[in-house]
Amino acid sequence: MNKKTAIIPKEFSNHNVEGKDIKSMQSYSEWALVLKDIIQICNPKNILEIGFFEGGSSLNWLLHTNANVTSVDPIYHRSDLIHCQIHGTPYPDKSWTFKAVEHLKNAFPERFTFIQEDSRKV
Repeated sequence: MNKKTAIIPKEFSNHNVEGKDIKSMQSYSEWALVLKDIIQICNPKNILEIGFFEGGSSLNWLLHTNANVTSVDPIYHRSDLIHCQIHGTPYPDKSWTFKAVEHLKNAFPERFTFIQEDSRKV
């Protein structure tokens, strides 16, 4: 079996947020290859992404297309809060998510929009 591997593009070397290399947000696996195929087939102009997490997919879209990317994510999820209450654990630190959002807004000001909201309400 000849398995393809994705090469980390040099463009990622310019994306660093407070010492955390944004490359680590990207999962260079089969998913990166799927995105590449989607880009080649569809050549999207506008992308609506439901869910941001740490911004890996948004960054991939922005680096490898000329599309405008809108990402929708509430960041604070009710299910996280319920899980923490049940198990007595602290709420997950979401500060990295906010830093990644700001980084992408600054790096791609004309092409990246983030909406902090439940996607069912947008």
